[in-house]
Amino acid sequence: MRAAVGRPRVAVGLVTAAALALHLWTTSRFAHPTVTFDETGYLGNARWIAGSPTRWDMPTSPTYAVGYPLLLTPVMRLFGPAAAQWRAVMVVNSLLLASVVPLVYGFARRVLAAPGRVSLLAAAVGAAAPAVVAAGPSAIAENLAIPLVAAVALLAHRALSPGPVWARIGFGPAVGFLHLVHARFVLVLVLALMLLVFGRWRGLVPWSVAAANAGLLAVVFGAGRALTRAVVDARWTTIEHLEASPGDVVELLRARAGVTTIATTAFGQAWYLAAGSLGLALVGVVVVGCRAARPDRAVPPDPRPAGDERDAARLTLAFVLLAAASVFLASVAFFAHTRFRADHLVYGRHNDTFVPLWLASAVVGVVLGRRRAVASLAGASAAVTVVLLGLLERWEDPGAFGGVYSPFAVPAIIRFVGDDPPGTWWRATLAAVLGAAVVGVVAVAARRPRWLAPPLIVWFVWAGFGTVTGTDEFEDTVYRDWIAPEVVRGLGVEGLSVDSRAVKAAFPALSYGWALPDVDVTTFDPVLGEQPDRPFVLARADDAARRDAGDRIAWIDRSGYTTFWGAPEGVALWVRPGPEADRLAADGALLPDRYPTGLPEAARRVEVTLPADVAGETIEVEGGGRVRFEVEGRHVGLGSPWPDRASDDGPARVRVKARVDALDPGLDDGATSGGELDRWTRPGEPFTATVEVVAVGAMLGDLAPGRYRVTIGVGQDEPSWFAPGGPDATFTLVVTG
Repeated sequence: MRAAVGRPRVAVGLVTAAALALHLWTTSRFAHPTVTFDETGYLGNARWIAGSPTRWDMPTSPTYAVGYPLLLTPVMRLFGPAAAQWRAVMVVNSLLLASVVPLVYGFARRVLAAPGRVSLLAAAVGAAAPAVVAAGPSAIAENLAIPLVAAVALLAHRALSPGPVWARIGFGPAVGFLHLVHARFVLVLVLALMLLVFGRWRGLVPWSVAAANAGLLAVVFGAGRALTRAVVDARWTTIEHLEASPGDVVELLRARAGVTTIATTAFGQAWYLAAGSLGLALVGVVVVGCRAARPDRAVPPDPRPAGDERDAARLTLAFVLLAAASVFLASVAFFAHTRFRADHLVYGRHNDTFVPLWLASAVVGVVLGRRRAVASLAGASAAVTVVLLGLLERWEDPGAFGGVYSPFAVPAIIRFVGDDPPGTWWRATLAAVLGAAVVGVVAVAARRPRWLAPPLIVWFVWAGFGTVTGTDEFEDTVYRDWIAPEVVRGLGVEGLSVDSRAVKAAFPALSYGWALPDVDVTTFDPVLGEQPDRPFVLARADDAARRDAGDRIAWIDRSGYTTFWGAPEGVALWVRPGPEADRLAADGALLPDRYPTGLPEAARRVEVTLPADVAGETIEVEGGGRVRFEVEGRHVGLGSPWPDRASDDGPARVRVKARVDALDPGLDDGATSGGELDRWTRPGEPFTATVEVVAVGAMLGDLAPGRYRVTIGVGQDEPSWFAPGGPDATFTLVVTG
């Protein structure tokens, strides 16, 4: 590695490969989208742009930009199944996030004029920022926005530096595309044009370069706006406008409470940047500011650039500072207007886009800066973090909104939430103060301050994995026992209308559309008076409106998300009256009208096969003892499927039952025991079950010694019925004293 560091391209390649391996390994743990609206907004946009023949309507929600989906379009064209598309998206995310290493290296080397080895350390720390580590498992715009911000900084420097025209015209279109990635970069468009004008005035940018960049920016911006309108018209019926308009901001500023809200939102987001980076984001901002104002007083360049190159670097750094400030202001305006979770008080995801540059600049400052100045700066950053926290807590309750923090919204501090959300701010502040103290001590006392880089990398990766772990746990919860795609395909569904109010977060409207790319998925909102427009409807299993309309249930989804988001009875696949309902009714694939109720007589028929060592045999057991074995069976009835426990854990579900009848005179019959079906079972389909016969009586006391006949079959508890599994589905149970 020492030899490789002497060859910058090799060293950067090795670190980039390590980052790529980390991201590929991290994303390999995930199989589904978890950030509901955001992910399905972006993924659905990508499918639409790729020319998907099926619809995937969004429920009432904000719109989502087309920049990141444009990058995913080839994935949607090349891969058909949702699982293959997701895996490919994860690979794309990993490549994008790994590119942060060479991009930040270029920023440190060219713009900050740091030596190669120092730039490599800066790039490694910047690429380990918690937001970078956390973004990959989610199909959100940050995967592209983070590397693109660094790329825009490099392209700005290139546009301001001498060279051929063709090599200097990437800045304009890159800025235009940055706005297509997320609307928070809207003011960066204006700043980019101002930079070109100022660069022309200073003689750094020829007219041809300035005009080409401005023209290409306008073309990309205009084309992107047209594409955005087309996507929104195709996928959104009702748009939810959460963003703050200029009028909303003015309205806030007119009232004292509104001014306080804006101020505390700014304090919260600034505190997040400081606390989530161990104070290094503030150090990096100061280093960049000093380098932009007086380069000779900040980072000693090696080698010292010529005048034009120094001016190009200073203007680039000024642009980066102003761009970050514009994003900060846009984010403050948004969340001063919109708050509904605790993380919105200290929101970080928008401003995290610039954190890799701040961390890299801080590392350059620590390694190359004057030791006393760096120590003072570290101390000042710790003090500012504490002051910001004090100002924030003066007006905001850390436990507001139930203390709910979305892991991907504040990745740098999610580790500090734990089981005590109100204590999050102080724990993160303490970590930041201690971290800043270590930075200050190392800057003054260590002979080689670059030794600070490895522990910083470990710390930031550990922090970022808090989001990875939280997202993983969330995926396990909401997708538990989720078999919807195979069920829907098995029923021959071509179009699906989803009640967007069936559960909170409109999960079925989002994830069903993702998992079923070959099915038209539309949404309707009954609160707005909308009605389904497809024969198949996803709505709550206890939806009285669907029952009153004569709809029948073909399947009940009680996966983890239904309980998590407030639908404990499950979400049902309803079939409206018509040809599809007639087809499925003829196949016995629909539950009876007004379910939960008893299944029709024709559906109460079963064939059961017992193991060879059980069927027709005599088995001894002590009173209260248990006999356990596996059975195979088949639904040989007609007219209705059998709901299993995963679909309905109430008394109306069909269970495998063991009826215990006394054979010897004077004995009472035993209590019915048994097991659960392994799946929702339609007529003609097989099933397996683990059966447990318990030697107890009706009052659950031990069975009296004697002989009993055990018959295995199926039935419901309410209304109570039992269908025996046939002559071979019996054995003799001898209860001993």
